[in-house]
Amino acid sequence: MRGASPADEMEYVDIDEPGDSPELDEPERSLDEATRHPGGRFEFLDPPARGRDLAPLARRDRSPLTFDESPDTASPSRGDPERPDWLERDPPAVDGSGEYFTLEEAEPFRLWSDMKSVPGVLWADTKSLFTWPNAIILGAAAGGVVALRDDVDLKVRNETAEHPSRWGEGSEVLRQFGEFSYQVPVLAGAYAASLWTQDETLHEFSLSTLSAYGLTAAATVTIKGITNTQRPTDAFQNGHYGFPSYHSASTFCIAACIEEYYGWKAGLPAYVLAGLVGWSRIDQREHDLSDVLFGAVLGVVIGKTVSAAHLDRQADLSISPYYDARNQATGIAIEKRY
Repeated sequence: MRGASPADEMEYVDIDEPGDSPELDEPERSLDEATRHPGGRFEFLDPPARGRDLAPLARRDRSPLTFDESPDTASPSRGDPERPDWLERDPPAVDGSGEYFTLEEAEPFRLWSDMKSVPGVLWADTKSLFTWPNAIILGAAAGGVVALRDDVDLKVRNETAEHPSRWGEGSEVLRQFGEFSYQVPVLAGAYAASLWTQDETLHEFSLSTLSAYGLTAAATVTIKGITNTQRPTDAFQNGHYGFPSYHSASTFCIAACIEEYYGWKAGLPAYVLAGLVGWSRIDQREHDLSDVLFGAVLGVVIGKTVSAAHLDRQADLSISPYYDARNQATGIAIEKRY
């Protein structure tokens, strides 16, 4: 699954009511035999694929399923008490031997569990950055910086020297969105909210964004120390360590993570804000144009790569109760997200 609009592939395994032993002897079937629904869901209208061990696929479901009954059909929904009697009990599943068992509640997200996983997550995220596509993108960006450095950067410096702080207080306000003293508490607050609400998407987003943010900060500071370029003025850090812009890299990193998890509708405003933060650094004469542009590319590459790695590692299977009113069939639905 990528971003906010994954397609769902649904398989349904028919199960008789408790007390009967389901026969697991029919061959698996392809998606060609299924009816596709809007949003990418596939539904088998007659008894589906069988003959596999379902125990490894059992993933605990967070929300119980109930049903709405209408004169023509019945569809899964929330809150209607009318449903098959045996579903009043815990949703059933079946293991490889055909014995019934119940699906337990998912373990809640906890701070201590997340803290224990930090070293392994950071190591895995760091390794995910070392790919040829990333090397090509960053190499091209570095080449562009060299091309801009002696000519375009000088023109922008002269322009901002003649007309400093064109946006006045607005540039100062925009600058704050790129300060780590503001960004870190906001990200920590999002993580705390995910623990409070037990929102899985918010939890995964906050963890991956914190990881990507940390790696972006480390990469930016490392490059600053190696290059040690001069800023347009000496008002900050005596004019040293200009390349790349930390404000630009960090805000574009967060924007990239938002876009990966919540799609373009949420990502586009975040990218616009990140661009305005980058402009404020030029307007206040604390960075050259090339500093801001490379910082933006660096932040996007790290943000998108780390978010994609987290989404790839996230569990892509779930099991939930299933009821087909048309065929009067009950069972469990195995959902695979891709």
